[in-house]
Amino acid sequence: MSIGTSRYDLASIGARFGARLLDGVILMPLYVFDLLSRHPHTERAATATSNTDRLVVGHRPLWLAITIFLIPALYDIGFIALKGQTPGKMVAGVKVVMNDGSGDVPGLGASTIRLVVTAGGSLLGLVARPLALLGIFDPVYALIDDRKRCLHDLAAGTVVVRARTGRQSMVRPPDEPSFADIDLDLDRLRRDPPLN
Repeated sequence: MSIGTSRYDLASIGARFGARLLDGVILMPLYVFDLLSRHPHTERAATATSNTDRLVVGHRPLWLAITIFLIPALYDIGFIALKGQTPGKMVAGVKVVMNDGSGDVPGLGASTIRLVVTAGGSLLGLVARPLALLGIFDPVYALIDDRKRCLHDLAAGTVVVRARTGRQSMVRPPDEPSFADIDLDLDRLRRDPPLN
């Protein structure tokens, strides 16, 4: 087993995408509120040749911009730091763990790094629109990484694995022994206990 390799089954890219989609659906009321609070309406634009209607959306107040950023950020960081899973990841059956083989939940620091790198493309897009394309490299990197990690996983030292339900244990690597591999004759041990 190589250094930094997780001991669990890796989550598929499709399951990760599904989890992200489910989280988006959960947060959808926030985005609908954002849109409706900016009073979208149509205006008639008269040109020399025709009249056309166009959709006009008002500017977002600062308090709303902060809210639209903070709620999803706290949602993602909080759930990943405490459980390793957002509700979308729970439904999709995936979990974020540290890539050191321990299977530990990332915690606050690594969860924050994951979010900052994920949001990096959007934040760069505010500076200059073409820089938003850098945000595409984050998820696309998972297609070429042997551990299916996005750039935010690399930055935070995490990996996304398949979550198990109930008390089932995660799959261990084949070179690691378990108690099931040990052949014990309990009757013989009761009759002939080892001498200390």
